[in-house]
Amino acid sequence: MRFTNRENFPAWMVRTLTADNYARGAPPFDISATGLIDSPLKRHLMFKHKDEVTQDALDMLPAVIGTGFHNMAQSANENAADVVCEKRLYFEVDGYTISAQYDVYERQLARLTDIKTTSVWSIIFDKGSQWAAQLNVQGYAARQNDMDIESLQIAAVLKDWSRSKRFDDGYPRNPIVFVDVPLWPEHQARDYIRERLKAHFEDEPTCSDEERWKKPDKYAVMKKGRKSAVRVLDSEESAIEYMEDKCLNGEHSITHRVGGYTRCADYCSVKDFCPLNPNPF
Repeated sequence: MRFTNRENFPAWMVRTLTADNYARGAPPFDISATGLIDSPLKRHLMFKHKDEVTQDALDMLPAVIGTGFHNMAQSANENAADVVCEKRLYFEVDGYTISAQYDVYERQLARLTDIKTTSVWSIIFDKGSQWAAQLNVQGYAARQNDMDIESLQIAAVLKDWSRSKRFDDGYPRNPIVFVDVPLWPEHQARDYIRERLKAHFEDEPTCSDEERWKKPDKYAVMKKGRKSAVRVLDSEESAIEYMEDKCLNGEHSITHRVGGYTRCADYCSVKDFCPLNPNPF
């Protein structure tokens, strides 16, 4: 990957943002756990255009922040008897070798924890379900390596947490939140892994709406002369019912707001080469 420097940062900052400290592991493997759960099309395009892909150095800041926290956790617990940090495991399913690196394993609790530096909103609106697959692949890898696994959790480090909002309804009380993730039965995890292997290595590579972070379409009830919507609803039928229930007159109309794909627009490094991207840059 090549990096740009659109903000004209000094060279030392660009080197800091773009340093590659990821430990890929020595034995060869077909796919990582992170790659397994991600878009097959994105992975395919990264391989095909690896020498052409560009990304701005500033876009790497979230990854740098996350790496820093991971490195500190590993260093601080290197000699601790109760935990193992940042260990890479390997396992095979249907002839494919998969690599999975967990963040923290607590021996006595038999618990795997994945550290995420993330937004407050991912906790408020999601509660960890978006990470369930990744953690359960790690859990399956651990069990295939003769580790006892009783539970899974996320340690969410909230980089945009605000102390002034900590007592607001539904807002996290602390900038670090632990979220329990359901542990799948071993057969469920294996079936999921097989499904993802098929998507990556056998099927035509594609990208689902979920992988493209699709925003749902909305229908806004608008009033003539007013810039903001009177009401925004999930379907045209609901918008029509709302107008009828409120007996809104001819000054009102319904505007269809197309949801779009957030990842395609702002967060995909191969968007320039993607056949699904309607507006390549």
